[in-house]
Amino acid sequence: MTSGEFPVIVNLAQILLPYILKKFTKLAGSQKQQIDKISEAIERHLNEVINWACQVQFYGMGTPHYTEQDTIGLDFYTEPRRFQTALNPASTKSEKDILLEPHHILLLGEPGSGKTTSLKRISLIVLKSEPSDERDIYNFPMVVRLRELFDGQSLFTKIADLLGLTVDPHEITIRRQEIDTRGRHYMAEYKHTEMRIGDHKVEDAIPKYLNNAQVLLLLDGLDELRAIPRANISDEIITIGRRLNRAKIILSCRSGDYTKQMDGFSVVEICPLNTDQIIKIKEKWLGKDDTLFMQHLKNLPYYDVSDRPLLLTQLLFLYKRYGYFPEQPSQIYTKLINLLLEEWDAERGIKRLSQYAGFDPKKKSEFLSALAYHLTYAAEITRFKEDDLVKAYLKLCGRFRLPKEEARQVSQEIQTHTGIILLGPSDTYEFCHLSLQEYLCAEYIVRTPVEMQSIKYLAKYSAPLAVAVSLSSNPSQWFSSLILSYGNTKYFDTISMASFISRIVVERPGFELSEPLGFAMLSLFKHHNQYTPAFAYLNDMLKIDVVLGSIASALRWYIPKHTYTPKSTLVQVELNKKLEKTYNFNLPDEGAFPRAILTKLKEAKGSHLYSR
Repeated sequence: MTSGEFPVIVNLAQILLPYILKKFTKLAGSQKQQIDKISEAIERHLNEVINWACQVQFYGMGTPHYTEQDTIGLDFYTEPRRFQTALNPASTKSEKDILLEPHHILLLGEPGSGKTTSLKRISLIVLKSEPSDERDIYNFPMVVRLRELFDGQSLFTKIADLLGLTVDPHEITIRRQEIDTRGRHYMAEYKHTEMRIGDHKVEDAIPKYLNNAQVLLLLDGLDELRAIPRANISDEIITIGRRLNRAKIILSCRSGDYTKQMDGFSVVEICPLNTDQIIKIKEKWLGKDDTLFMQHLKNLPYYDVSDRPLLLTQLLFLYKRYGYFPEQPSQIYTKLINLLLEEWDAERGIKRLSQYAGFDPKKKSEFLSALAYHLTYAAEITRFKEDDLVKAYLKLCGRFRLPKEEARQVSQEIQTHTGIILLGPSDTYEFCHLSLQEYLCAEYIVRTPVEMQSIKYLAKYSAPLAVAVSLSSNPSQWFSSLILSYGNTKYFDTISMASFISRIVVERPGFELSEPLGFAMLSLFKHHNQYTPAFAYLNDMLKIDVVLGSIASALRWYIPKHTYTPKSTLVQVELNKKLEKTYNFNLPDEGAFPRAILTKLKEAKGSHLYSR
């Protein structure tokens, strides 16, 4: 990649520096030092954006693929799917439409649907294409991966850092007349700290800069922030957005974590891949002459998972490598992990230096699962340094009979696993994709009894727990036990439950017909009605036949409540007979289900609706 390919790097400093030096006069150091610092920072960030945007890397690839050559443009619903109706379906937009949209954009998508790749493709439009519309006013893209914000860091200071601008704290004293308990007036002093760039508060300076430079600000992964920083950063994003009129924000977030309106943002959601798009992606991998892939794929029970780019590329990768498809969707991840771990030795020829390196792939997978669980929940980090890996190793080594003195050695070897852990900015590491980290966490969870204290923080980040349900040998039992065991669901508020249920829908566990599953659904509808975020996703679960049948079977123990009103959205029920202790969890005394499915419940196989 040369400056000729991306001329924005050559002339950007000429656009920005005069404005910065004019507006922010009280900058530390000489003017020449500031010019050099800002120029270097801008060029460094743009080079990082170009390298980030130009390449994509899927699981198991020894080398990355090129974004423009090996990916396709996706379509976007103009309204989230959960709010669409058959009578009022949403229209769709293209990447170019998203760029030209006058409002800021909140881009939603399921795990692996192509959110980050779409941001990369939009970046390349700005970097490489001449404006084709008067609405295309943006000079260059800035990219902030929100998971890279350290604890307590402001988005304002992060942007300032990327631009080479120094942010200094200034103590402000405010005097205000107060009245004491005896009614006497006095002057009270209050002190607080403002962060400033030169003479300007950082909250004022950054939007002014973005407007003047006509920046396209791409913020990737709101859902990858923890709950408290997510709320703070969301407020900062809204504040920046309100102050922009010649710059624009595109913010990505998982669909299941969209539970609050972002003022000033138009919401779009990535459409599932259609058949034509699947074929286009297939041709990029296998060529136009291959016809067997689509023939085999359409005959599989999990053909529908190919509408997500991440899962489709994994299917293509495994099909290209082995010549056949896995029997179960969960085997896609399992085969991939095994492939990566086997090829760590076989293809890269890494010398076995530690006892960990001598583990077979299954044992390595178990260790990485424990590591992912520890980093995600105990340490609560998604990006980590080598010292973090060493600390995690010291906590896990006894369980795996590994010597303590090999901690740093093993942490260095783990980093060499092709495609599992990648090196990021500032000598930090991360799992190559959040979905993979969640899968490894789920592998650990499903093999380990989940203690009550674990439920507390699992509820804060429920995605691995949902994947664990899918991976378990009996998803119906696992799901039911989790929902109905005493005290578990009290840690799930309406937002975290919506996130959990939405991921259950995405993972499509192999539920079996069971009364406990029906009891769990009745309990969930009782506590999450049509006014809560989880309700739409619970209705999506009803599209699974065995879920509907399980509710119908469970209802034989219930009768309508006396408070039942025929026109209500939900039918409220209560136990008709004290249940025998057949199951190993508490059964709900009350439940509910949508009135809209009443007829289907009566017709469901094994239905005993109100039979007792």
